Amino acid sequence: TVDLGNRHNGTPGAGVRVNEDLAPREIQILDDNVTLEWFEINGLRDGAALAEVRVIGPSAHNVLLQNLLLHDFFDATVTIDQAGIRLAGSAGKSLTVRNTMIWDGDDLGITGDELGDTLTIENCSVDWMHDVDAIGIATQLRALTIRNTISTSSPGGSFVQNGGSLSGSNNTSSDLAAASFFGNPQTGVAAATLFISSDVPNANLHLKAGANPAVDTGLDLSSSF
Repeated sequence: TVDLGNRHNGTPGAGVRVNEDLAPREIQILDDNVTLEWFEINGLRDGAALAEVRVIGPSAHNVLLQNLLLHDFFDATVTIDQAGIRLAGSAGKSLTVRNTMIWDGDDLGITGDELGDTLTIENCSVDWMHDVDAIGIATQLRALTIRNTISTSSPGGSFVQNGGSLSGSNNTSSDLAAASFFGNPQTGVAAATLFISSDVPNANLHLKAGANPAVDTGLDLSSSF
């Protein structure tokens, strides 16, 4: 975690940053009961690394990633699908991603993995994965539970079920995907309508004033915290 005096405010450059320095230096979590929070992480390159943060089985139960800023992980020179957050390795992992912003990435914002995993995503924003078939949030073989999450501007789809399943509610997409999987969806909402700024590299994915239909439409998740 980051001490209280050095935490970011939801914008890049405002707190402690882990700079992967345009190299394959991913953060790997292989143990149970790990919380990673309050870091800005950016600069992943090279197909030798699969994600800015990768949660790897067979351990890695009860992992929590929260209050993170993940960005600048697009590498046009590699064919490996790089992600902001990726589950990988043997089945049985469990991960919650919460209050996290992911933008300016390669092929995947957040992706599941094996059938036996658990992945819950709450109060997150994913914007602009660059590849021609890039996806904001993908299931792989896993069932994902997603709430109060915005996914925009990824050419391959905002939310994609490609082997597992999607459930949850109160999610927003720039395409029509949210209506296909979730209760109380908001669809066809452009990033420019929602965010203070989606311009890279210094995007600000806070909701701007008047960002309807997203403002005050979230599900109360206080019982989850």
